[in-house]
Amino acid sequence: GRRYGKEHKNEADLRAKLWAKNNKEKHNMHTIKSRRKKNGFTTESFNRILEEQKGLCAICKVVLETGIKGTSASADHCHETNTPRGILCKSCNLFLGLAKDNVEFLKQAIKYLKKFKRTA
Repeated sequence: GRRYGKEHKNEADLRAKLWAKNNKEKHNMHTIKSRRKKNGFTTESFNRILEEQKGLCAICKVVLETGIKGTSASADHCHETNTPRGILCKSCNLFLGLAKDNVEFLKQAIKYLKKFKRTA
């Protein structure tokens, strides 16, 4: 029961780590599914949105893949309301996260890039 679990927590943690190491693909997919659920996506809603986006990132239009690569499909959500938005590649999702979903910040970044854009 609970007492056994508490007394043998280290053993259970080691078993879990060993399983994850020996079952990387299953472990990764479980982690991805858990994150999507936490962010308000069901498997059905995720697949529907992915189909609506024709399998492409909503921002950069790269073909989305499964797994944990840079082009893997990431469930984007609003951090304030925790509601699902769309599906992005990992890079675009990280980009929005680093920008803290701040539109004014992104506008300033665009102005900055335009200021230093080279003309050939």
